Amino acid sequence: MGVEQPAEYYDAIYSRAKKYNRHYTGVRWLPMFEKAASLIKSDNILEIGCGVGQFANLLHDKGFRNYTGIDFSKEAIDRCKRLNLLGYHFIKGDAYKMSDVNNYDTIIALETLEHLNDFEILSLIPKGKRVIISLPTFNNEAHLIWFNFESEIFQRYDMVIDIDYIERISDWFLFSGTKV
Repeated sequence: MGVEQPAEYYDAIYSRAKKYNRHYTGVRWLPMFEKAASLIKSDNILEIGCGVGQFANLLHDKGFRNYTGIDFSKEAIDRCKRLNLLGYHFIKGDAYKMSDVNNYDTIIALETLEHLNDFEILSLIPKGKRVIISLPTFNNEAHLIWFNFESEIFQRYDMVIDIDYIERISDWFLFSGTKV
């Protein structure tokens, strides 16, 4: 099991890993991104852990216009801003200190909660908000959690999310529901 890493860890990864320099159409997450986008029911989106903006770019191309992304990596946010996605807001900030979550209808955390105290982050999301989350099926030095079976997702999150969709897509579980 991994440990929570500082922003500098991700700055270094985003700076050197080629996969973070690719357009979203060239990343292995594309099938998960496409499905996640199809689960969005409102164009009022907050993405926690937006990374370098690959999913944001896909959303923009699909016509979503009311989007805010937050990440604590300066490198990630700088790259997001260079995408020049008109109308999109990117904030360098700490997910543990989010204060305006109530302003959004859909909260997205793709490839994020496994790196953080997931229940602490989920506690910041108000009841009734739609959530779309992906979690890995593999361990990594920066993964605090990962899952082998859908039943583990239900078991862990049943008390905080009314899950209405779950699917394994490659190396991730993608699920959505309503925060309870």
